[in-house]
Amino acid sequence: MKKTTKGADSKNKILEAAIDLFAEKGYRGTKISDIVKAAGLTQAAFYLYFSSKESIFQEILERFYMRLEEHLQAAVMPSAIEPGEFSMRIRRNIESILTIFQEHPKATRIFLTEERSIDEVEILIHQTIASNLKQHQSTGLIRNDLSPHMMANGMIGLFIQVTLKELLEKQRSPKDVANEITEVLLYGLAQYRPEGTGR
Repeated sequence: MKKTTKGADSKNKILEAAIDLFAEKGYRGTKISDIVKAAGLTQAAFYLYFSSKESIFQEILERFYMRLEEHLQAAVMPSAIEPGEFSMRIRRNIESILTIFQEHPKATRIFLTEERSIDEVEILIHQTIASNLKQHQSTGLIRNDLSPHMMANGMIGLFIQVTLKELLEKQRSPKDVANEITEVLLYGLAQYRPEGTGR
């Protein structure tokens, strides 16, 4: 039992050191020797738990994805929803995801900035957003003259930049950031729409 606990502690030390270094130096800039040195362990200890730098990187992403997946599934909204509740649910869903990002800033930075992120995660996020948009285009809550896939791509780009700059760098609260994102997404930037500019 003691041996198992010690092994788990060693693995967690390696994971924590890897997260710190990947977030600071990136995947390419980090070596296994850097990770074990930061963890205070040996390379032999590293290979007890991970076969390569790629394998520990993927485990970090998969652990983060497991936290995120639950919130993404909860973000799927019912087809029958009132307009007032619709905007409230969007704010709440965005705030929930941003809270995870703020609670795990280093893993979030890795997830959002590394080219080696898990394709399945990106696909799930895109599909969740696009599915919600398409569903509510049919109910009249969302404009139906725009592509849900294009809007989903735009929203993902917005989330990435806002998370990195406003949430992680400026340390703004998830609630405040979620409120502003929701205002932009639902009501746009202009104070009013001049006549003749509508579609």
